[in-house]
Amino acid sequence: VYKNFRNVEYACVEMSPTVTVFNGLNGQGKTNILEGVYFFAGGRSFRTVHENELVRFGAEYGQIEMTFFDGKRENEMLFRFVPRLGKRFCSINGVPITRLSEVVGKFRAVLFCPEHLSIVKDGPSVRRKFIDHALSQTDTEYLKSLQKYNALLSQRNALIKMARDRRDDNIFLLSDVYAEQLAAEAETISEKRDIFVSKLSVFTDEIINDMTGGKESTKLTYQARKTKEEYLSLLTENRDRELRFGATLYGTHKDE
Repeated sequence: VYKNFRNVEYACVEMSPTVTVFNGLNGQGKTNILEGVYFFAGGRSFRTVHENELVRFGAEYGQIEMTFFDGKRENEMLFRFVPRLGKRFCSINGVPITRLSEVVGKFRAVLFCPEHLSIVKDGPSVRRKFIDHALSQTDTEYLKSLQKYNALLSQRNALIKMARDRRDDNIFLLSDVYAEQLAAEAETISEKRDIFVSKLSVFTDEIINDMTGGKESTKLTYQARKTKEEYLSLLTENRDRELRFGATLYGTHKDE
């Protein structure tokens, strides 16, 4: 159910148990409907980072709610966006939710649109983002490791930048405390990414093989899987280089 979502004042959409196709003129809201569905998969829009844009112009709030079956039970999930407060509210089966990790993975979805050709054409950051989103929906431990890693990375980067700006090596030495924790999370993340890519490679090869009548094959590889010790070594043996750049230069946030 959509209420004041983008240009949709009100709509109740029931999906087919097999295939649902939306057909209509430009500007009628087809993509908005899909955006609403996808929002339930990760708690984010695939079109904007500004949630105020999701609320119909002139409305006090926007809301989307969904009823779905997860294989065990029927669930109800709701998001409400209130521009005046600059906040959003979420609930699952009537229970208020405050953390994104409680939403991700409840409802799963795969999105493909023309912009996603960047997964192949653009740099490794786009591929990391694709893998992170896919794994976060299916592996709660991965999501926890990723969130912890990103928090530690932000704190370590702040220390390195402070050490560079103040020209104080003692401050930089504190970053080693974060390095060990980063290395532990990096090992978990790279291991799970490597397994995911290996599984994905099998499906990709089957599809390419079928498309080309058996004339071509493909293989996907995760090039940077390392152990905790290997990550820790990189993080502690390159102080001068990281100090010059003012940031953490090694870890799963740089992997291809």
